[in-house]
Amino acid sequence: MLTEAKQRVLLGEYPLRLVASFTDSERMLAQAPQSQERDAAWRRQFTQVHAHREAMLVLQGEVTQGLNGVVYHGGPGTLFLYDVGERHDGGFPPTAPDSDQMWMFFAPGFITCQGVEVRGGRYGRDFRHSCKSPELIKRLNNTWDAAAKGAVRLDLALAQLRALFSVLFTDVVAAVERPPGGSSVQKEAILEIKQFLQHTAGRGVDVTTLARMAGFSRSHFLRLFRQHVGMTVYEVINEVRRQRYQELLAEGVSMKVIADELGLQSSSALAHWRRKHIDAKKTSATE
Repeated sequence: MLTEAKQRVLLGEYPLRLVASFTDSERMLAQAPQSQERDAAWRRQFTQVHAHREAMLVLQGEVTQGLNGVVYHGGPGTLFLYDVGERHDGGFPPTAPDSDQMWMFFAPGFITCQGVEVRGGRYGRDFRHSCKSPELIKRLNNTWDAAAKGAVRLDLALAQLRALFSVLFTDVVAAVERPPGGSSVQKEAILEIKQFLQHTAGRGVDVTTLARMAGFSRSHFLRLFRQHVGMTVYEVINEVRRQRYQELLAEGVSMKVIADELGLQSSSALAHWRRKHIDAKKTSATE
């Protein structure tokens, strides 16, 4: 539930403090190298790297997060930015204090804002909002790009990011005030994930992350996906991969590049996937 206390953070009662690889966060918030931190063993096992951007805003409580080998603390108003390919915590250690957060998943065409409640090291899902403003999404990504590349003054880039994220946050609150529409919230969330997979073929993401983006548990997400799409998540991924494979093959792209584009670890993994999902289908079709 998007309580008044959470809304106050989203509406700017606390100044936004950005933690990102391109800021001076280490001087402000760094606690220790990840290897020396008390949850180091947990973090070695539960670290994620994605092919999409993510962000997390602390709404209540204190949050500890590992980012690129450094551990940070942050209270309400702290905004963590995780760029493509950056290592960050995949979940919450058992020692994590209780907190409320909002995770943002950047996908082509939309940004999913998912409320999360952490209690006793376990997390539950809260409110959910999907931003589909092309202009806001474009400006957020472009400003993030410019900041990460050092293309503009850092203080200007940070001010722009704070302003743009503030617009996104107020949209989340405004969405709660609107009466519910006629469409199924569940179906809308699932179809957004299908759209995401059609753009990425599942590259750099796992089913657990997809479930978090949709706002469901892993098992519930898999059931709902099949119910609303008529195919399993894996069937959709392989269908999109087959289409993308044929396109890249026609362009003369190397097998190594194709493997990377399809989210496969190597050319040999691509060959195994091709035998199973392309060659086998051709054989069965001719029998």
